[in-house]
Amino acid sequence: MSKYIRHNIIRAVRILPEAVRIGVSSEEAQKKSFPEDTKNERLLPSDDINSHALEIDKLKLEVTSLQQELKEALSRNRALEEDFLQRKLVLEEEHKKVLVALEEQKEKLFKQAHKEGFQKGQEKGYTEGQSKAQKEVEKEYFHRFSRLVESFNSIHETFSKERASLAQYHLPCLIRLWETTLSRMLKRSVSIVSQTAVRVLEAILHRISDK
Repeated sequence: MSKYIRHNIIRAVRILPEAVRIGVSSEEAQKKSFPEDTKNERLLPSDDINSHALEIDKLKLEVTSLQQELKEALSRNRALEEDFLQRKLVLEEEHKKVLVALEEQKEKLFKQAHKEGFQKGQEKGYTEGQSKAQKEVEKEYFHRFSRLVESFNSIHETFSKERASLAQYHLPCLIRLWETTLSRMLKRSVSIVSQTAVRVLEAILHRISDK
């Protein structure tokens, strides 16, 4: 056997154990990984994984549904707010018209009461003029502002109907604020008109007494 062949044999013998050892280490590493995978499978069975996935999908659907309901409630809320502001503007304009009409009616009633009082005597005319003026003003007052009260009641009923759906979205404070504002507006409007009516009667009586 030549020296060259012997050298190659010796070299192969040296390399072979390393190759065998490396191969065994790779197999052992794979064997070690299997128990861990098996352990993980025991901790999280496939049925549990599927169950959790279904639960997550269900929660996502519920969240999407709640978001849609909230969006619709906010849309209704904006519509109610716009309607409220529109009605407020209309009522303010109506209130101005009523004040003008009361002033005109006051002048008309004064002239009529003065004419009747002059014809029937100052004392008799004063009494009858006072009574008639008071009745006419009261009639005009209730006729004009019955629509005002109906409008406010309509807004209040609308808010009451929507209160249940809005309350579940944590808006009770806003609803109570609207109700309080509405109540104050109604009381203020009635107070203003009541004071106006009283001033009208006082002016009529004062002018009649001067005559």
